[in-house]
Amino acid sequence: MNLAAVALNGGLMPISLRTLQRMYPGAPSDVWNVGQRVGSSKNILLPVDETRLEFLADRFMLPPWAPNIVAFSLGDVLIAAGVIWFLWRAGGPRTSEV
Repeated sequence: MNLAAVALNGGLMPISLRTLQRMYPGAPSDVWNVGQRVGSSKNILLPVDETRLEFLADRFMLPPWAPNIVAFSLGDVLIAAGVIWFLWRAGGPRTSEV
């Protein structure tokens, strides 16, 4: 999912201005330039209507009480779920299947 979103949006993960404003509510709106990389991150600021596979973009955020301000995508959620599932299965008791 992440690969598709990145490949179809210029090689970087798309993020919307709305998400950036939620992440940094006090920042002036002219800090970011549409179509440009956001700082040194993996993100590119794109308008929602110009983003391919927008539902796979970085659009979700951790709750306000979390120690870090980050945006993440549906692909990130599935990657994390896969890692947790793998570690759970790898750490469980061995069964002999014949």
